[in-house]
Amino acid sequence: MPKTDSDGNDIAGVRLLDVTVPLATYTGWALRAGAQANDGCEVSDSTHPVCEDEGPSARRSGDPRLSIEERVFALLRVRYDAVKKAIRRHGREALDAA
Repeated sequence: MPKTDSDGNDIAGVRLLDVTVPLATYTGWALRAGAQANDGCEVSDSTHPVCEDEGPSARRSGDPRLSIEERVFALLRVRYDAVKKAIRRHGREALDAA
């Protein structure tokens, strides 16, 4: 089994956008049990979506992955901080030029 990141996606290989900013865990295999076990479909892939928000169902499921809501807010925070830093830098450059 390959090593995985905190979302359960493989670390090795080229990390495409769907894996770099995931909305699910993507595997090249499927867990099968019961009557379906050993039917040959274990080698097909599976997708396990993350929760949309940090609601009660997400907490009950025990899913350790960040929700979509948390991911979006984290990205917005990073973007906001970058814009704020750029504004300060340009402001200092304008003052130095004056």
